[in-house]
Formats: sequence, structure tokens, C-alpha cells
Amino acid sequence: MQLKKTLLAIGIAVTTMLVPSLVYGQAYGKVNVETLNMRQEPNTKATNVGQLNQKDEVQIIGRANEEWLQVKGKDGKSAYVFSEYVSIEEAEGVIIGQGVRLRDYPATTGSNVFDTLSKGDKVVIQYTVDGWCKVIHDGREGFVSAEYVDSKFMDEIKSESISEVKRIVPTKVEAPAQTESTASKNNASGSSSSNSNTKPVESSESLADTIIEDAKQFLGNPYVYGGNSLTNGVDCSGFTQQIMKRHGISISRTSSSQYTNDGYKVSRDELRKGDLVFFGYNGSISHVGIYIGNGQMIHSGTSSTGITISSLEGVGKPYIGAKRVL
Repeated sequence: MQLKKTLLAIGIAVTTMLVPSLVYGQAYGKVNVETLNMRQEPNTKATNVGQLNQKDEVQIIGRANEEWLQVKGKDGKSAYVFSEYVSIEEAEGVIIGQGVRLRDYPATTGSNVFDTLSKGDKVVIQYTVDGWCKVIHDGREGFVSAEYVDSKFMDEIKSESISEVKRIVPTKVEAPAQTESTASKNNASGSSSSNSNTKPVESSESLADTIIEDAKQFLGNPYVYGGNSLTNGVDCSGFTQQIMKRHGISISRTSSSQYTNDGYKVSRDELRKGDLVFFGYNGSISHVGIYIGNGQMIHSGTSSTGITISSLEGVGKPYIGAKRVL
């Protein structure tokens, strides 16, 4: 009987350890020290498998314990780092209430409800403010009460002052207008010989032109570190992710993970419109934009430039490489 109780206790303990990694999603952050060692196991005596530099973006897989985070390295392999040396910028969470209201401002009075979320819905938490979470769900931003959101990283998500928070203007993402070439293809009959002979490269180029024209409508909108709103503020990788998402193309959230995980590499001599172009120092990716041809790119640059067009040489960081996702 005692053996059964012992086995049951072990089973409960193991289940408790495993459930969070299944229930809670990932997070991403940035290194806040000059250099950060990556270990093979979550202890200081484990083998050092690499280093991260200050402000490097980190894809967080999960948590080993209160002191150690499990992260995905530049080589795609997992490693462990001290959690105190990583500032969590965004984290995935899950809605734990039914009919949770998504509001345009973090208050029950004086705010407008423009959507409701269901139990089990996944959200990306950007920050907390006075008992509320600023979240993104299915491309829409808003505020929900923190008591209805659960995340493994809730205690570490950055907080904002209510005086700094702006009311959200709900926007609906609409399909971009058809270009003349796209419309003609959609209206052409199946018997057209020109359609049957169209090459995939030509189709990709047409899509690239559509994406670039769509991206240009956001020129001048603000750069916001960690932001995901093309209108209210977005950072470099948020810009590329959101633009591609509008055209049915799913890519990773951070610039380093976009370079590691998405599309396939192309040389600088082979650059085509719509390719993602990456920049950084010592091989560490820290910036990304969309190539628009003639040696130029559209990107969310800095807080002073916002979303802008510049030459590849005008980014201020060395060019590292390009990925084709179209």
C-alpha cells in the first residue's frame, strides 16, 4: 500500500512538471548583460555550448526552474541560460475564462468592448498594466483582465504605467486590393494558354509586388520595440511578420528565428523583391526588412524613422543574408 502511495505521489509530481510545457506556449526576450553563457544543462557546472551578446533576441522554449530558462540557440538546438539575464518582451498565454471581454482600454468603465475571447484561446501578452494584460489574439490587439489570462511567464512580463497607455483603435485586417496583373489572372478562363504557361517565379514576383505596395501604405507609422501593430507601432520583425501574415504567409516572430527557421537562403546576387534581408554584428541577427528592389528595403527602422525605405547600406548594421519565403 505504501509503495502504491509512493508511486502515485511520483506520478503526480511528474505530471505537475510536464503540464506547463504542454499548456503554456513560448516567449521571447532580449539579453540584458554583455555576454550570457548557454549551458547544456540547467546548472553552472554544465558544459558551455555558446554565448549570447547583449540585446540578442532569444526564443524561449520553456522554464527548467525559477533560475533557468530553456532557449533555442542560433543553431536550432536547445540550451539553458540564467533567467535574470533575459528580459522577457512577449509571452504566449491562454485565456482561462469564458466570454472574456477584449477592450480598447484597461478599465471596466470608460472602455469599449469590441470582441470576446473563449476559454482556451491563445494570446500573446505584450505587457501588464494595473491588473490588465495588453494582448494580441488572431491579429487583434486589446486589453483583458489579468485574472483571466494564465502564462508561465506572467510575473516577468514587463509592466507599463497607465499614464503611458493609449486607447486602441480597433482595426480589421482586410485583404489587399488586387493589382491589375492579379485581377487579370483571377478573371482569366481555364482555357487560357498564358495561364497554363505561367512560371512559379512570375507568380511569386506578382505576389511580391502586391506585398510591397501593401507595406508602403504603412510608411511613417511608428517603430515600437516589441510592437505588433502596423498602425500603432511595430518593431522590425513584427513588421515583416504582420505584412506577410496579411498575405497568408506565416513566419516566425523574431528576426533571428525568421533567419533560422523560415524560407530558404539566397545569395545577395540573387535577391528578388519580397525577400527578407537580415543585418547584425558578428553573425548575430538583430534587424530584418523586406527587399523592394534596386538595392532598397522597407522596414521598421528606429524610433526616429519609424517604418521607412532605405538602402541596404543605410541600415547602419552589416548585411548578413537573405531568406526567400514567397
